[in-house]
Amino acid sequence: MLAWAPDGPAIAVTFEESGQWDLAVTEPSGRPVWRSRTEQIEGPFTWLRPNRLLVARASVTYTVREWEALDPTSGAERLLHLEDEPDGLGAGFRAQAHPDGWHAVLVLRHEGWWHLYLLDTDTGHLQTLTGGVDEDVGHTYDHPRISADGREVVFSTNRLNLGMRHLFSVDIASAALRPVISAAGTSVEAEWSPDGRHLAYKHSTLHHAPEIWTADRDGHGARRLVGAMPDGIDAEHLAVPHLTKTPGADGREIPDTC
Repeated sequence: MLAWAPDGPAIAVTFEESGQWDLAVTEPSGRPVWRSRTEQIEGPFTWLRPNRLLVARASVTYTVREWEALDPTSGAERLLHLEDEPDGLGAGFRAQAHPDGWHAVLVLRHEGWWHLYLLDTDTGHLQTLTGGVDEDVGHTYDHPRISADGREVVFSTNRLNLGMRHLFSVDIASAALRPVISAAGTSVEAEWSPDGRHLAYKHSTLHHAPEIWTADRDGHGARRLVGAMPDGIDAEHLAVPHLTKTPGADGREIPDTC
């Protein structure tokens, strides 16, 4: 990972050296500012403001992940949140910085499902934004996105249908949910337009590979920008998957597709 600090005073990057993953911050001139030297795996990081990073550090056993606030100028670090999963951590989702520079949206599975949380990086307070028996991400690189005005977060979820992903929005102040894109298929990787009035996203169906679509903030006026299906393919003859369940060793039914 590599990212410029807001306004460009520094660059942060993770790197591997002698079998160890560390994080370093440098000035654009190349002058080193700070680097980590721990046995932990320096994972996803996010610039909150020019002098503050939110860093996720996983243990070498990948059972504990620490979320820390870091001032690269002074080297001061502060633990804000801890994930402890003895059976192994899940994916490491990069935190999304709120425009106020003090909050961030995290994807955690404290309830056994991937849900969204708002972290106050000053106090460490964690506010639940979404919940339920569902996954509120589409895949490992499908990060929730905060609107430019900081009011809401758009994310992918299977809360409407286990075999699909739809776009929802959650209001940060009230945690109220609303569907944005509920068309059949899979909608992921939403991105806000700079003015916050539109969304671009990837959408696929049983008969179409992922394509780029846009819609307004409320999901109206959805239209395809780029097609993905090669000429000559008759979509009507493609095999249609079906959602099935496989009995697990503990008696639970495991959903899958065939």
